[in-house]
Amino acid sequence: RQDRVCVKGEPLSAHVYAQLINSCEFDGVLCVTPHSDVMPALINKLQIVENFDAYQISEHYIKHIPKNGTVNIIIPDAGAAKRTREIAKSCTTKRPDVTVNLVQAEKDRCLETGKILNFSVQSEDLEGQPTIIIDDINCNGGTFIGLAGKLRERKCGELTLYTTHTDHVRGIHNVSQHFNKVITCNTNGHLDSGFMPERVTIIPIFQ
Repeated sequence: RQDRVCVKGEPLSAHVYAQLINSCEFDGVLCVTPHSDVMPALINKLQIVENFDAYQISEHYIKHIPKNGTVNIIIPDAGAAKRTREIAKSCTTKRPDVTVNLVQAEKDRCLETGKILNFSVQSEDLEGQPTIIIDDINCNGGTFIGLAGKLRERKCGELTLYTTHTDHVRGIHNVSQHFNKVITCNTNGHLDSGFMPERVTIIPIFQ
């Protein structure tokens, strides 16, 4: 997950784990939506399943936006900008009748403690429009809970969170209290939809 050195003296985590995986000499390694573009260069015989795409978004969210409607797609931080812009472009292609507003958000994090200090959103008024945050990983949900509060201050409408991966059940329960809809994938085998709140949708990748 960590593809750069944030604090002087710490190891490059992505490289360390890639070395461990490579040392096993697997016939192949399957990765659903890697967190970083550098992973194919680090892990031998890596096959990527890009689940973080417009198909998933349009099937489970964009298709419900009314004709000639508007949706705000939130870029949660600078690291997610490239991927989110590509998704927004593809969604516009699939639903040309829907206006997609891309809104950049930022967070300030203490690199030594990992604590998030502040959130900002580059829009003063979201005008009550449906709003979705798109990101790859939900761990404990702190980033999304804090950002949800800031988006509601900016008068967003129905608020949805989409992530490809959720680390554990606690994380999804935490965020479910702050969103109208939560969409994630069953890349974690512990995510049994029978134990999820009603507002949570689990997309099956692995049957």
